[in-house]
Amino acid sequence: MADESRHTDNGNWSHWYVLTTSNPKHLEDIIAQENAVSPGSYDSFCPYTSLPQESGGAEADSSLMSLRAALRRYDFVRIPKTADRQQFISTVAQWSRSSVNSILFLRRGDGVVAQVTPRQLDMMKASCDSVLIKPEELSARELKVGQTIRLTNTPFDSDDGVGRECVIQSINRKKGGRIELRVELTLFNIKFSNLTVTYEDPGAGGKSSNVVYDAQQKLLAIFRRKTNKKETEASRRKDEQTLHDVFEDRTIVMPEGAMRRHHLALMLICARMMNDQKAIKQYIGLVEAELKDLSRIRESKAATDSRAWLHIAMFIATGKPHFRNQVKAYIKNYEPKSTYLKQFVKQSTKTAGERWIGLRKKRKTEDS
Repeated sequence: MADESRHTDNGNWSHWYVLTTSNPKHLEDIIAQENAVSPGSYDSFCPYTSLPQESGGAEADSSLMSLRAALRRYDFVRIPKTADRQQFISTVAQWSRSSVNSILFLRRGDGVVAQVTPRQLDMMKASCDSVLIKPEELSARELKVGQTIRLTNTPFDSDDGVGRECVIQSINRKKGGRIELRVELTLFNIKFSNLTVTYEDPGAGGKSSNVVYDAQQKLLAIFRRKTNKKETEASRRKDEQTLHDVFEDRTIVMPEGAMRRHHLALMLICARMMNDQKAIKQYIGLVEAELKDLSRIRESKAATDSRAWLHIAMFIATGKPHFRNQVKAYIKNYEPKSTYLKQFVKQSTKTAGERWIGLRKKRKTEDS
C-alpha cells in the first residue's frame, strides 16, 4: 500500500475506485514499483495483505501473508485528479501487459463507475487490518444457497448497528469445520457480487465426535426396537423423527479418516432404517468407494475398525451375508472395544433382524 503520509491533501486525489482483479497482490506490487519511480503517482489499498497466513495455532507463521476472506479479489485505487482511469491502465500495462486483462473497474447498477469516499475507505481499513470478516452465528447444517445472512464486523454493520444483510451464492465446505460462503452484498451503494466470507468453527473436531457418538447411540436403540419387534405406534413416530434429525447431521464436515468412515456407515444404516431408497443408493456408493480406498492403504487398527463399520452398514443396507461374515471374522480376530459395533452385529444376526432386513426369503439360496 502506498505511503499515506504523501496524501494528506485529499484535494489532489479522486475518490477511491474499486477494482476486481485475479491477483490483487500483484497489482499492489506494480503500483509500488510505479510509486518508487514517480513518488505519489497512485494510492492503493489491498484488503487482507497484513493478516497472518494462519489464524492462530502452534504452526502459525506471522511472517507469511496472504489475501484472505471476503475481499480477496478486490483492490481499491486512488488516482490523481490530473490523471484518469485510462492513464492508470496504461501505467499498469508498462509494468505488466498481462495484468491489464484481469483488471475491471466495478460499476454500480446504473452503469456508473463505482467510487468510495475516503471516510468509507477508512472504515474498510479499520476492519480489514484487524480481523477476518465473519458472518453472524449460523447453524452449519441449515445453510443453503439463496439464504439471507448478516455480516457483523465494521464496516459491515449497518447504520442501525445490526449486521448488514447479504445473500449466499454458493457454499463450499472445507475440512475441520470451516465453511466458505460466496455472497452478494451491497456496501457503500456498491454491489459486491463475489465476496467470500469464512465461517470457522474452532470446536468442530469435538462436535464431530459428539455427532458420531450421539448417532450410533440413537440408531442402535431404534435398530433394537425394530429387530426385536418392540415398537409401538408412539415409539415408531418418535423414532421416525429421530432418524430424520440424525440424518440431517450428514452435512457436518467430518475430519478425514476413521471418524468420517464411521459417520458414513452410520448414515447408511440411518438411510436403511428410514427406507429412503435414494439415500440408500447414494450412501452405498460412498461406502463402496471408502472400502475401495481402504483396500489400497497399509493395514492398521484404524483402517480395520473402519472396514468393520462399513461392512456392517453394507450388510444392514443390502442383506448380503458376506459383509456380515467379514465383520464377525474381524470381531473374532481383533476383539474390538466398540460395544456399539458388536451390538449392531449381534442385532443384525437375530432371526427378527434378518426378517426385517429382508434375508428370510433368501435363506435357501444364500449362505447365512
